[in-house]
Amino acid sequence: MSLRPRGLPPSQWAVLQLPLDELWDDSGPLPLTRRRAVGRAEIADLLRAGPVRFVVADLASGLTWVPAAGGYRFWKDEVKAHLVEPADAGAGFRLEDDPGGYCYLAAEWSDGSASVVVLETHH
Repeated sequence: MSLRPRGLPPSQWAVLQLPLDELWDDSGPLPLTRRRAVGRAEIADLLRAGPVRFVVADLASGLTWVPAAGGYRFWKDEVKAHLVEPADAGAGFRLEDDPGGYCYLAAEWSDGSASVVVLETHH
């Protein structure tokens, strides 16, 4: 769910709840749908297949899009250490166990051709 007040441009929309039910960028809503929860192995497979767009969703903030050209470095330097595997997410997790006190739950979204990895931030 996003906050879409009348008259505000998409760059000022905010995330109101997780998991997300839609994605947007500065041009507005995108025709992407949530496909599946993903972990390290699935993200590594996506990266091997080609550049991956990551987007970070944080409550009360907008969406932060990571340029595709920086996707691998972002994965390696930021995401990998903070990613909760889907099986662990379902069983419950403790933020205290994650470095920095925050973590990501990841999901693959797609329009049938291109995929995006959405990282839902928990802190």
